[in-house]
Amino acid sequence: PLTTAVVPIPQKEVVDEDRRVWIGNLDTRITEFQLLKIVQKYGSIDKFDLMYHKSGPLAGQSRGFAFVTFTETSRAEVMMEDLNGKKVGNKVVVIKWAHTLGKEVEKTKSEIIIPALGQKKEKKKISRVSQIHAIESKLKMMQQLPSEDFQISNEPSTSGCLINVYNHSRQHKTNVFQKTRNRNHNRTDTRNKPYFRK
Repeated sequence: PLTTAVVPIPQKEVVDEDRRVWIGNLDTRITEFQLLKIVQKYGSIDKFDLMYHKSGPLAGQSRGFAFVTFTETSRAEVMMEDLNGKKVGNKVVVIKWAHTLGKEVEKTKSEIIIPALGQKKEKKKISRVSQIHAIESKLKMMQQLPSEDFQISNEPSTSGCLINVYNHSRQHKTNVFQKTRNRNHNRTDTRNKPYFRK
């Protein structure tokens, strides 16, 4: 018999979210040691990450923000109340919960559009949609055509196509339209002259 086992949700992740804060708008001259000394005043820390540029011309320099995980949620709250909006170095520090910041980043990620890449994606979507419409309209047109217009060829062809399409009915309609158009064109020519006989 099949047994359904209940898998417990890992509690550590949820607890980490409640204890983890984001410290932003940091003065880039502040070292990891200096910031750690400031943060440790508020309580014991589980994890501390000052973010650095990994590549490019600013490689090795601070990115201006850090993540701090306290052992207790109350310690993180005390630090947020005390340090948020205070001047550290030459800048006013901004402190938020790390999990709420993640949601804000997700929102901005979905809104950011790089013009060059955005246009390419749009073109692909448009071309796919237009292809679908073209196929649908062609199928409708094929359904409207009489069945005699399509005939399967029994003879092998050099092009490899097995179906020959005969458009004699369409050509006939086009010829009738051309004759009528020519007749009407001749009439308008005589009426456009400054004088004409009735």
